[in-house]
Amino acid sequence: MVVAFLSLGVILVLGVLFVFFVPREPSLNKETRETFVGCPAHFNPTQFYVDKDGGEGIGFSEGQKSICLVKPDTSNTKVLPIKDLLLSEVLENGTVVAKSSRSDDKGKELLAKIHTFNAKASSEQDPEQATSSENGNSSGNTNSIELRILVNDDDPVHVVSFLNMESKKGGLIYNVAATEAKIWQDIMNSLIKKAGQE
Repeated sequence: MVVAFLSLGVILVLGVLFVFFVPREPSLNKETRETFVGCPAHFNPTQFYVDKDGGEGIGFSEGQKSICLVKPDTSNTKVLPIKDLLLSEVLENGTVVAKSSRSDDKGKELLAKIHTFNAKASSEQDPEQATSSENGNSSGNTNSIELRILVNDDDPVHVVSFLNMESKKGGLIYNVAATEAKIWQDIMNSLIKKAGQE
């Protein structure tokens, strides 16, 4: 009988400790969630990233099969179904180092339209910016790591920056940025494959 009371006492003490000292996830109300990821409250992200400097970002909701393209001006933030994903590429100092694109007929047709539109913009690149990128490569440093996403939308290009300062390749800052960019490129690659099957 004494053992039973002692066991009950231990269980009660552990229960009280559990209630007061186990960390819990903060509950996110509508306003907090929107501010938290920059996406509308109805979008429930599985994973997200927001650039701390420029305010652009991306979120992915596995349950809703959609992505949120975060813009600094949240009125331009968009939630799109994954079927609208066309291309994703990682650029280091403006050079594509990883790329994934739709291979189905509809995806190829939409990509051709967007590439024609963006060819003009690419040819008008600022020469000073191109020189800056070349200097970053020649010194063993990197000035930028970006994820560029093309979607089937009126504003088809979305760029998320993971690194926007000169960093030594192989250094801590570079490695963190490159790893984060690779994670998102892998996510986009998987989603683009699914988009082509829908």
